[in-house]
Amino acid sequence: MTAKEFMDACKGEISKNLIGKDSAIECMCIALLAKGHVLIDDVPGTGKSELAKSFAKTINSSLGRIQGTPDVMPSDVTGFHFYDQSQQTFIFREGPVFHSLVLMDEINRATPKTQASLFEAMQERQVTVDGEQFILPTPFMVMATQNPTDLQQGTFILPHAQLDRFSIKMPMERLSYEEELQLIRRFQGEDYNQINEVIDIDQIKLLQAKVSSVTLSEDVEKYLLAISRTTRNHESIDVGVSPRATLNLMKIAQARALVHERLFVTPDDIYQMAPLVYTHRLILKIDVHMRQSPEEVMNDVLSRVKVPVENHG
Repeated sequence: MTAKEFMDACKGEISKNLIGKDSAIECMCIALLAKGHVLIDDVPGTGKSELAKSFAKTINSSLGRIQGTPDVMPSDVTGFHFYDQSQQTFIFREGPVFHSLVLMDEINRATPKTQASLFEAMQERQVTVDGEQFILPTPFMVMATQNPTDLQQGTFILPHAQLDRFSIKMPMERLSYEEELQLIRRFQGEDYNQINEVIDIDQIKLLQAKVSSVTLSEDVEKYLLAISRTTRNHESIDVGVSPRATLNLMKIAQARALVHERLFVTPDDIYQMAPLVYTHRLILKIDVHMRQSPEEVMNDVLSRVKVPVENHG
């Protein structure tokens, strides 16, 4: 199965229950192939959790789910040791993070300490509990959802270090009039449709390995770097993106090229994915927040960098 066939099959299955979410599904596929993580940020009722659950079904992956609430402890995420009297020894009980796909619903309702329990898992694909290290399965991907903090009380804003672990932060697409009408008609008296597997774990590993073979020309490399460096020198930005973020965008662009049946990255791959990869990593200057959103500042960054003209014949 090619990367495009995988993406198209995911869209076909997930669209049985979620209408008008093709771009979001594409981002999920790209993030998985790039070995990244996704933060879905939108208002309640837009299908954030359903998208994550349906995506797990398409790859026949076990899904570890954590409901973000203030009383959730780090051990509820990573697991814990308990004493087994029958064996007279301590045994480790794995937490939800030991699944290939992990959904942390409403992550910004969990306390900062619990949010931080995902740090090591997301970056190093391992967790340390009571001084003992445990390797997580491959592939491994965290999908987190959150509602905008200005709409919700009782939320904890994700710290910058945590946001930096997410390769992509994306909203859910707004439905058109026709799509919302289709949604109403589809679910009149019907339950959700069954989502079928479209790919297995071994095939995903092969596609992930193929991402590294997607090349960047020198012009595209310089374009990528120019965007990154512009965020560090922009008058509205206090802290721009890190070198890790630059590498993140490169991998995401490589994966996007692969799902569009190319073995080379185009400037458009960089241009289209940069807002999803960089915007949540920007720290704006204090006086800018009242005048501009991070999205507006990111668009201004892109407008200042000349897009190279590529000719691949």
